[in-house]
Order: sequence, then structure tokens, then C-alpha cells
Amino acid sequence: MKLTQYIRDNLAWVIDGEGQSRDELLHALSERVHAASSGIATETLYKALLEREGKGSTATPEGVALPHAMLDGITENFVAVALVRGGVDFQSPRVKSVDLVFMLIGPANQAWEHIRILARLARICHDPSGLARLRDAEDGADLYERLTAEDGRHV
Repeated sequence: MKLTQYIRDNLAWVIDGEGQSRDELLHALSERVHAASSGIATETLYKALLEREGKGSTATPEGVALPHAMLDGITENFVAVALVRGGVDFQSPRVKSVDLVFMLIGPANQAWEHIRILARLARICHDPSGLARLRDAEDGADLYERLTAEDGRHV
């Protein structure tokens, strides 16, 4: 399985996270997803992401977060990615700051596919050299290209 079918070029951003909280970042990303997809209400996505984070932080020791939500009314899975300059505290005891955020949004009735995509993201995020390449992205288009290249490097 490859991520390329789930990654959208208009859902990759390099943003300034300086001074933002986790919740502010998730709200800002929810707004960006809404603007790019128009089918997902900002507040619906934001509340679903907060609910998931309330069960336990999705931040990893590598400085990556994988917030995700399964929503009614969505017909396909997709991934949004943000490189957060300055990082954000994701309220995890394991990591102080997160600077790469992979947001997975999918249909409520496709739990198995959702898990498979999360597993694929986790494999990519476990490679320190790949993460370094992603962190060197200049802008959203560059981040998208780098992520699709990293996806291609993994079996």
C-alpha cells in the first residue's frame, strides 16, 4: 500500500507554529482542511481531533504527531501534512515539541483502511533520514513532493 492515493497536494503546508498551542494548531489545520475540501466543517473536524487527542496524545518521540478522525459523511480517506516551524507542545509526556503533523481523516465505516494508513505513516515517520528530508521542505509544494518521495522509498 502506498500513501500517494491519500495525499493531496493542496493539503500540505509549511506554517509558523511559534506560540501556538496544540489546540490552536489543530483548529488552524481544521480550517485549512475545510477550505481545501469544503465538505468537512471546521468545527466537526476540530472536535473529532480533540476527542481523539483526549484519549492520549498522538505525538511520537520523533517529534511527529498523527492526529486522526473518522467522520460520518466522508467518502474517502485522505492525509494532510504540516511542517510546523518552531514546533508545538502536543501535550505528550514523551515529547516536548512536535514539528511534523500528519492528519488522517476518513470515513467512519472504514476503520481497517484507517489503521492501514496510520501504520504506513508510522513506518515513514520511523526513518530519521526521511524525517530530516521532510523537515528541510521550503513550502507546501516541496513538502508534498518530499512526502511522496519518502512514500516511494518504503516497501
